[in-house]
Amino acid sequence: AIIRYDFGKAEAQAETFYSASDTGGKCIGCHVLSRDGQKIALTFQGGKGDAGIIDVATRQQVNASSFQSTYKAFSPDAKTLVAASKGSLFLIDAETGVKKSELETGGQPATMPDISADGTKLVFVVSNNYQKDLGFWQGAIAIADLDQTGLGKVKILVEADASLNN
Repeated sequence: AIIRYDFGKAEAQAETFYSASDTGGKCIGCHVLSRDGQKIALTFQGGKGDAGIIDVATRQQVNASSFQSTYKAFSPDAKTLVAASKGSLFLIDAETGVKKSELETGGQPATMPDISADGTKLVFVVSNNYQKDLGFWQGAIAIADLDQTGLGKVKILVEADASLNN
């Protein structure tokens, strides 16, 4: 379940926002809220199922097409999603769920994307020790310019270190 808590209210109580009863019994895995608070993208079946994009106001799924994803990030305008799936990153139309393109991440498997507040940069983890999206080991933190056509040159911000689990 996704639990919501309003940190802006002193007397707020945690409340169930979205649960298996809203999904027809499907478990809810990794999820992310758009910066404007209008949409939430989530993965069903604990990260192993299809992903969905939910309208926060209606709690209804808005995407007609399904896509696979574990970690994901919305663009600042919430029109695009960068989604990680099986070591690859994809641009997803956040209205329809249709894959726009696969992002070139420098020849290494990638996961855990995040988009800058201005929408021009993407940070993510790359690793040659990829086993699954939910568990990267000895990863490097990378950054690249982002636009609607893909990524610019990938630059490593933090090198992988065999003695650390970064």
